Amino acid sequence: MKLSFTECPCDIFICDIIEDASLCRSEREERALRVLLDEAFGTEAERRHTCAGAPVLYIGGRRSVIGISVSHSRRHAVLAVVPPGLSAGVDVEAPRAQLATVAKRALSADEYDFFSSFDGGFLLAWTLKEALYKASRILLDSEPCFASQLRIPVGDDSLARAFDRDGNVVGSFSAVWCTLPDGERVTVVFTKRSQNLQ
Repeated sequence: MKLSFTECPCDIFICDIIEDASLCRSEREERALRVLLDEAFGTEAERRHTCAGAPVLYIGGRRSVIGISVSHSRRHAVLAVVPPGLSAGVDVEAPRAQLATVAKRALSADEYDFFSSFDGGFLLAWTLKEALYKASRILLDSEPCFASQLRIPVGDDSLARAFDRDGNVVGSFSAVWCTLPDGERVTVVFTKRSQNLQ
């Protein structure tokens, strides 16, 4: 099934992860991803990984110029189809108490203050951070510090930003999200790969 985000340049596909006691969790996730790849690209599509672990799309054995981002929760698999020239990341997450603990390590002080001020704030913050991490990987030369190098929108700010280790902005990103009927959140963060908006 395709999710509709009118402001998002990516196509977002989602499907349920089917419970099957004969399969481990990663096998159920791979089965769901296969469903999504078939829906988006047909049976010739496959996901491979770069040496840094980022997913890449191959169709008919050849690497595609189309990018992909993948996320799983316990209930859903999500695939973002990223047009050439763009960078994007997707995350899907269920509400859970552990997000408050993770937030203390992953958020800056102002992010923590802002996202702790409303219900569901830590869920939104976490999906924004995860999607931003995926979208900014090609711009950073090493694993980023989530709290200082990946900054999500706070208050009236509408852009997420990725910073290098010296504090220079390497990319600015827009974000869209939705809450699924079961309470899970899907968030997409995206920018033009060649654009450096500050």
